[in-house]
Amino acid sequence: MKRTIPEILAEWFYRLPDGYAIPPYNNTELQVLSKILTELLIDPKPILESLRGDMPIKEAPEDYIPDTSIDTSPAVATTNLHETFYALALAYIIKFNASSLTPMSYQEFIEIAESTGDLLKNSESTIQNAVNHIATVKHVSAKNAKKQGQKKGDTIYLKDGKTTTIFKKQWQDAFSSAYATKIAIDRLYEPTDYLQSYRVESGVELGVADDVVSIKLKDSTKDDIWVSLKYGTGQFGSLSVGKLLEKMYGFSLEVADSNYDGILNYAYSSIPGGKNAIDGALQAYVSGINTWIDETTNSEQGLPEEVMEILNNPRWERQTNNVDWDPTWNNLGRSNGAAYLYRKVYSEMNTANGGASYKQEAIAKRAKLIHPLLNSVFEELETKGRSEDLTDFISYILRADPKNEDKSYLYVAKGGKSIVSLPSQKMIKSKIATGFEIELGPMKMGKKGKELGDYARDLYLKGDGNLLCTIPIFLRFTDGQWTSDYGQKGKAPTFTTAFEEFFGAAVKGKSPSEL
Repeated sequence: MKRTIPEILAEWFYRLPDGYAIPPYNNTELQVLSKILTELLIDPKPILESLRGDMPIKEAPEDYIPDTSIDTSPAVATTNLHETFYALALAYIIKFNASSLTPMSYQEFIEIAESTGDLLKNSESTIQNAVNHIATVKHVSAKNAKKQGQKKGDTIYLKDGKTTTIFKKQWQDAFSSAYATKIAIDRLYEPTDYLQSYRVESGVELGVADDVVSIKLKDSTKDDIWVSLKYGTGQFGSLSVGKLLEKMYGFSLEVADSNYDGILNYAYSSIPGGKNAIDGALQAYVSGINTWIDETTNSEQGLPEEVMEILNNPRWERQTNNVDWDPTWNNLGRSNGAAYLYRKVYSEMNTANGGASYKQEAIAKRAKLIHPLLNSVFEELETKGRSEDLTDFISYILRADPKNEDKSYLYVAKGGKSIVSLPSQKMIKSKIATGFEIELGPMKMGKKGKELGDYARDLYLKGDGNLLCTIPIFLRFTDGQWTSDYGQKGKAPTFTTAFEEFFGAAVKGKSPSEL
C-alpha cells in the first residue's frame, strides 16, 4: 500500500518516545524511520543519507577506549556480548518503549548504550566491557572470516567503524529476546515499575542467571527476575550423563581402577560385548583416516597444507588400524597427543579433498556398534526402576538452584520465541509428589530407518496426564571425535502451555517467593 509523505511522518512520530522529531535527527529516530520505510518496501538508504546530512559528525567518545590487552576467544566473546547486548536492549526498551533497534556503527552503539542511563546497572563498566570485545576480538578461523567477507585477523564486530553482520545478528537476537522478556514479565508479574537490568558478572553466583531484571510489584516490594539467556536455539545448560543417570536411577558410572567415569568407559568394562564394539568403532575411525592420508598423499592434489602441518608435528604418531581404545588409545593424549592430532586431521577431511566418504563410513560404523550398548544401559536401568524421589532429577534437568529453593527464573532462547517461567526447587518438590510421571522415548532413527550418527531419544515429562515438556537426550563426544567420552549435548526442552500451569512457576502479580 502506498503512503503519502504526511502519512509516513505521522507513523514515524507516533512510534517515537517524544511523539515528534526535529533536525538534526539522532540515530534512534532514524532507526525508527528506517524500519517504517522498509515495511513499506521503500529503500531507506537515500532518504536516511539525506537526513543524516544535517547531523554533525562526531568522534568516538574518549571515555570508552578499548582494552587491547584482552585475549578472548570468539566463542567467549559471543556469550559475553550477547548477555551484555540483552541487558542494554532491555534497559533501552524500558526507557523508550522501543520494539526494534540495530546499531549501524560503533558510534551509534555507544549513543544507544549511554542513553539507557541508570536503567542499566553498572552502566560504565558494562559498556566498557562491551567495547573491549567489539573493538578487539578477531577472527581466528580463515574459513569463518571468509563467510563474513573478511580475513583471518580482522575484527569480528567492526569494519571501518561500521557494525558487521555478526554484530547485527547477535544484537538482534538479544534485542528481540529482551522485548519478549518484558512482555512475559508484564504477563506473569504485572509490575508497577521496571527498576534496572544488568548482566551477571563473572564470579557472581546467582544460580543459572545470566541477566537480571529488577521490578517493583503491586505491593511496592522489589523483586529480581533471573534470566537464563541462550543465543539462538542454545543448549539447556551443561548436563552430565553421569548425574542424569545417578539422579534418575540412582546409578553410578564409576568403574573400579579406572582413570575416569563415563558411559563409554562403563560400557567398555561392564557390558558384554562392549570392548569389541568400542574397539571396532575406533578402528573404523583410525583406519579411515590412515587410508585417506595414504591415498591423498599419492594423489595429484596431495594433502592439504593444514594436514601436512599436523603430520609434521613431533607429537604425531601413526596408529595401527587395529588399535585398542583402552588403554592404548586413551594413553595417547586426548588434549594434545596423537589422539588429539588424529581428531585435527579428521576435521580437515571434506568432500573437496575426498575425505567426506571416510568420515561417513566411520560415523555409520560407530553408530551401528555403540548405539546398541547405550540402549542396553538404558533398558537395564528402566527395568530396575527410577529413584523414589525425582525432585533432584527434575531440579537438575530444569536447572533449579538448590541454594535458592524459592527462586524461579525465566528461560529465554531463540530470540525470545522460546520463553518460559521455570519453577523453583520447592515448587518442583511440591508438584511431583502426585500426578507426575516420566516417560523415556525410543531411540531415534534417521531417514529410511538408518541410525543417526549420534545417540538420540527423548524424555517426556507429564503432569495430570498432560505433556509438560520434551527433553532431548543427545549423546555424542563432548570434545571432538574420540578425544573424550560421550556427554549430553541435547538442545533445549520444548515446553507446552501446560508446563507453567502445572508447576505454578509464576502467576500474575506475584513473585515466585510469594507462592
